[in-house]
Amino acid sequence: MNAIQHKQGYHRYLARPILFIGLLILCAGIYAYTQMQTNLFPEVLFPRITVIAEAGQQPVDRMMITVTKPLESAVKKVRGVTLVKSSTSRGSCVVDVYFKWGMDIYALKTQLESRINEIRGFLPAGTVISTEAMNQSVFPVYGFTLESKTHGPIALRDVGNLVVRPMFSRVSGISNVVVRGGKAKEFVVKPDPARLTALGLAPSDLKKAFEQTNFVMSGGNVVAANRLYLTLTDTRLGSIDDLRNVIVRGSGARIIRLSDVAGITINIMSLGAMAASVGLIIDDAIVIIEQIYREHEERPGADRFTVVRHAIRMLFPAMVASSLSTIVIHFPFRLMSGLAGSFFKELSDTMQLTLVASFLVTWLLLPVLHLVIGYKPKLRPRSLDAVALEDKAIHRVSFLTRVYRRPYLAVAFVLLLIGGGWFALTQLKSGFLPDLDEGTIVLDYHSPAGTDIEETDRLCRQMERIIMAHPDVKDYSRRTAMGMSFKTQPANYGDYLIELKTDRRHSTPEVISDLRRQLSAAVPLMTIDFGQRISDLLGDLMSTPQPIEVKIFGDDYKTLQQLAARTEQVMKQTPGVVDIDNGLVPAGASLVFTPHNDRLAQLGISETDFQEQLTAQTGGVPLCQPAGVIEPDPSQAAMTGGLQIGSVQDGEQMRRILLRFTDFDHLTPEGLRQCPIYLPGGQTRPLSYFCDVNVVPGEIEQRREDLKSDIALTARLDGRDLGTTMADLRQRIDAKLHLPPGYSISYGGAYAQQQQSFAEMLTILSLAVVLVLAVLMFLFRKWAISFGVLILSVLGVGGSLLALWLTGVPLNVSSYTGMIMVVGIIAENAIFTVWQYRTNRLAGGTPAEAIDYAIALRIRPKLMTAIGAVLALMPLALGIGLGAQMQQPLAVAVIGGFVVGLPLLLIVLPAMMRAIFCHEATVSVQKV
Repeated sequence: MNAIQHKQGYHRYLARPILFIGLLILCAGIYAYTQMQTNLFPEVLFPRITVIAEAGQQPVDRMMITVTKPLESAVKKVRGVTLVKSSTSRGSCVVDVYFKWGMDIYALKTQLESRINEIRGFLPAGTVISTEAMNQSVFPVYGFTLESKTHGPIALRDVGNLVVRPMFSRVSGISNVVVRGGKAKEFVVKPDPARLTALGLAPSDLKKAFEQTNFVMSGGNVVAANRLYLTLTDTRLGSIDDLRNVIVRGSGARIIRLSDVAGITINIMSLGAMAASVGLIIDDAIVIIEQIYREHEERPGADRFTVVRHAIRMLFPAMVASSLSTIVIHFPFRLMSGLAGSFFKELSDTMQLTLVASFLVTWLLLPVLHLVIGYKPKLRPRSLDAVALEDKAIHRVSFLTRVYRRPYLAVAFVLLLIGGGWFALTQLKSGFLPDLDEGTIVLDYHSPAGTDIEETDRLCRQMERIIMAHPDVKDYSRRTAMGMSFKTQPANYGDYLIELKTDRRHSTPEVISDLRRQLSAAVPLMTIDFGQRISDLLGDLMSTPQPIEVKIFGDDYKTLQQLAARTEQVMKQTPGVVDIDNGLVPAGASLVFTPHNDRLAQLGISETDFQEQLTAQTGGVPLCQPAGVIEPDPSQAAMTGGLQIGSVQDGEQMRRILLRFTDFDHLTPEGLRQCPIYLPGGQTRPLSYFCDVNVVPGEIEQRREDLKSDIALTARLDGRDLGTTMADLRQRIDAKLHLPPGYSISYGGAYAQQQQSFAEMLTILSLAVVLVLAVLMFLFRKWAISFGVLILSVLGVGGSLLALWLTGVPLNVSSYTGMIMVVGIIAENAIFTVWQYRTNRLAGGTPAEAIDYAIALRIRPKLMTAIGAVLALMPLALGIGLGAQMQQPLAVAVIGGFVVGLPLLLIVLPAMMRAIFCHEATVSVQKV
């Protein structure tokens, strides 16, 4: 009696500190949750660095030879490079360098810049090179629009720069605030050609006048009356009147001011993983609570300390093995690479931590809570002893015993499951990452090459009327001449960000289909491409936002263009392929001025002076950017242009001063030929006297991949899955496109990522099966039952495939992950049944009786576990909430595994155990 009381006191002594530690951990978890940062996706270091080189306005072929190819060769030498892509247009090139996943991209950026510096001396003079490591922060995470009915675009832009930008920059975590849109205020000096000629002035005189004023400079220090003074000469221009009074030429006879020769104007210019783990946590809790409850039933006279100790001691080996079976399947996910690996490794890590915590809670905290709260079991009738209780339990499941004692029924169910799973696999759609119903649409557009911004704007306004007329559209914002990442685009390129209503009647893909059909019919001049914001962002960071990419490689670019045109026709004939981009990016036509150097020299005009006058006439891009001047929109710089000759301080901003002879809107190639070019004495000659003016068609942007020229055609999907569409497209291309020798085709985009991920997932599944087998062998130490439980676990994948097929969810990385989890889940449940059998067998009785009693004891926790897990996963399976679609396929696959897991565990497993253990018993008897 004293020994029993001593043990009870010892357990009471341990219960309180364990409970206290549990409460501390709970409080720490709540505090950690409140301090955690939140993101839609994990922070991923994308293995990509972009190199941008600008070298004036060199033609594409010269740019390719002098800049692109040297850069490609240089970056190829950096350790870890897997792929180099480039695109070359007039005067600029973009080189995308891809590395192996998992490497330190910022350390690699330093190495890459070092390699580029080695060849800088061989590049054309004035080449500007910038490098950028690509990550999520390159793209805006938040958009803020300024609107006003009383203030114009200049005032709105000023408020954005002077008020909103500093306010946002003070928010912790914001790295960069970019203001785009509105119009920038500028001062334009428009000379009067007749006055300049009459006064013997040239545009160079105006430029020289501004070079000699509008400055603040120190002349030294002055000491007087024991005080030190700094001397400053201040000639700053502070207003439009100061600008008018700038002296262009001064002499004893007359002072010529700017207002004498120039009408000066102002020109405006990781929760899903925890949700998926809930079912497994419930499983562990149900097992231990049910075992304690049953111990109370069988030992009504025992105190609760003895009952808890006996229950934990009996189940501990099975608890460890069952927890390991669901934990070890996540170890191989470390082998997964690419974007999918970055995402799902984090999910896997979270689930491992959750399952470890679940084991500790069920092993330590739940028994302690039972001891603290107390449990008063109902006394069983005196007429029922242990044997009678066993018989009563078996009698309750007599319908099951009749089923699994007929092995052919179990075999029939297994064959049916294998056949159904195979049929579902052949019928399943397939994709890469799950499609999200984000409620936002990204619409990229471009008008024909060379279209100016006003005409592009007119076409956009036609599209906007259709967009806003759609009943599911709430609002939109538009960018022209810039992209979503605020990168500069030609004046005929831009994008929309369309927000849908929360109570919309149709899904985002359905709205996209409607808008695509309406816009293509109403505005055929516009080339449009639909996507969703998050998927486009991820695609942009990987390679291309479109899921379909067909790359044609060869040496001759004209031949590549012909092959691309034929491939485009094949893609147009393939059902489900939409938003096709043929990969040819033409620039607008150019006016090429070829100077007659002899005439220029004869009349004393240098080539630089000629170029400056030409810039002032044509409204070209400003030649310089003084310190403190806020950079204008690239789209507006092309409109206003002019020759930069200075700046004026206007409040808190610096405004540019431009020298421009004509209005940009009224320039024509014919009128330009008659524009005056000023001689040193102020006389003029028409532009056509000094140069030939020719119209040159726009050049095609040239792309290369791994030092090989290529053209990449891209497209999106509409109403078909990625796997089926790509299989159809590849078959059509192979049949209709015959490539010349030396030319080849490869497929990229999400399809390439899918093929790589599926191959890796198959390896992960194989390793997970091997690890589960290792756990089973350590626990049971017998080949037959270990392999039997393993086969049973793998059969659960058939239920996952059937669930995916019935719900129309495609096979992708998320659903593949769910199928791998099912292997561990069914193994976990089977372990407890087999362990219960071994316990019953040690207590006496035949193998058949021990199996019957094990099934009778395990049916209640199995039903509770399956129902609890299905209910816990249901919100994810229904895709409730933004981002839930990422793990919806996982939840559907796991639910399917749980559903077929019940008959596997309650019918197939006992039938298999009867075949194994009854045979072993017969062999043992024969040996004896």
